[in-house]
Amino acid sequence: MKKGVVLLVLLVLAGCATNNGTSRVMDLRSKAHFRDQRVLHMTFPEIQMALFKHQAACGSAPVFAMEPGKTAFARLTDRPLEGSDYKQIIYTELVHYRGSDLGTVIDRAADRDWRTRATTYSFYADSAVDERIEKMFNAITHPQDCTGQGAAAQDDEGKAEK
Repeated sequence: MKKGVVLLVLLVLAGCATNNGTSRVMDLRSKAHFRDQRVLHMTFPEIQMALFKHQAACGSAPVFAMEPGKTAFARLTDRPLEGSDYKQIIYTELVHYRGSDLGTVIDRAADRDWRTRATTYSFYADSAVDERIEKMFNAITHPQDCTGQGAAAQDDEGKAEK
């Protein structure tokens, strides 16, 4: 009887010890935390090069990492500088789709249509998170732009020059 009670107490304490209130990145991958999905007409190396350029120009960039053992899967993470809490993280799953060979058979000069689907998750949903998501993708599509406004900033500059 005493051994049973002691074992039960140890199991309860072990359960409490593992649930320390922190969140994992993988907890984000649910419909409740879905924030954005888009298609980038870029390959993984092109995305990485853009992030390297953005890092060099602006001092920081989202972190790109390949999924171990999977060449068509990667992830982007954007964590605010002031905190390391995973609840503040923006997590994007990247799935790379190989372009069709049909176009290159018909026309040798044709480029393949390389595509990467980006699905973004976040614990929070507000305008600040939406702005961070836009800045993360602008770092890829407009790596030299440190404002995070992408094409909108370029359009404004073009209008100002005319």
